[in-house]
Amino acid sequence: MIESKQRFNRWLLISLAIVISFIFFGYLFVILYSRSVNWSEDVEVAFTFISPVHWYGIFIFFGFGCAIALSCLKLYKYKAPIEPLYFFCIIAVPSAIIGARIGSCIIGQTLWSEILIEPGRGLAIEWGVLFVVLVALIYFPLVLRNRKYFVKDESNPNNFIARQVSMWIYVDSVLPTIFIGQILGRFGNYFNHEIYGAATTNEGMINFLKTFFPWMYINSQWHLPVFFFEQIGNIVGLFLIYFCCELITNKKIRKCGSIGIMYFIWYGLLRLWMTYLRKDGGGSGGEDVNFITTILWIVFGFLLLLLNTFVFYKYTRNKRIIWFFFYSLKTLFSNQTKAMKQQRTSYAKANFLKKSEQMFWYNNY
Repeated sequence: MIESKQRFNRWLLISLAIVISFIFFGYLFVILYSRSVNWSEDVEVAFTFISPVHWYGIFIFFGFGCAIALSCLKLYKYKAPIEPLYFFCIIAVPSAIIGARIGSCIIGQTLWSEILIEPGRGLAIEWGVLFVVLVALIYFPLVLRNRKYFVKDESNPNNFIARQVSMWIYVDSVLPTIFIGQILGRFGNYFNHEIYGAATTNEGMINFLKTFFPWMYINSQWHLPVFFFEQIGNIVGLFLIYFCCELITNKKIRKCGSIGIMYFIWYGLLRLWMTYLRKDGGGSGGEDVNFITTILWIVFGFLLLLLNTFVFYKYTRNKRIIWFFFYSLKTLFSNQTKAMKQQRTSYAKANFLKKSEQMFWYNNY
């Protein structure tokens, strides 16, 4: 219990320090940089090294790094193996970029003939996340069946049992950290002069725009900074889902995977509002398709949350109905088959380890 509390405190302090520092210095950098340049001019290129390097790409890079760090810290808190995440990042980062680029073409924001032109521009974030999730659904069930990632079940000191780490632990650890990537990525929109909404005549808002968003004066009108609104929404979502949800220890309310699934619902609702604002301001293309895909995204999140809360636990996690899927043919036909069958019997008869201070399960997928 003491060790779990110490892990919680370390995770909380380090994670908060990372999040607050990156967000604070991001805003500070934008404010200071704005005083040294003319925001009405083209400032999207940071420097040139062989080819132009855009500020948007730099912030996306830091966003990926920060998300990986927060994911590792959450796995540390859960006492789950971190190594599988390292290998996943190698395929997740390019998958996210490829998925976001393809999604941009699907919704009509980018022409298919231009998919390889300036790949850092025209990225549909929700499609990038979708591609990463699809890759994760293939990757983690395969990798986590490796016995070196099994963990000890010490709930019964007289009967040692090794358990396979749940894929859903990584759902809870990784998905909410996407928020920080999106938060930092939105700083790039300051330099790209993009993503704005409808015109506004509110004097207070106009004064705010004149101070912080002077490039929002378009066609003789001041427009709402939609990307800024989304950034604030992502900050709130990050603190609520990544941090505050960890305070929920009631196993009837929170199931393993619920925190990660909440990302789909929160960001889907936020994105639906942002899509409406962008369309009202002229948008950048693809808003009509985005409405449909975002609604499907939200429905998917709610359905998955209900299934995870009431169905998966009852019909799969305790029943182990697909146990043999995690044995390769090589293992089944080796001389270790008898020992493995005996171990399988132990797994089937054992109860799951589930304590209030250790909020995750071990299961077979």
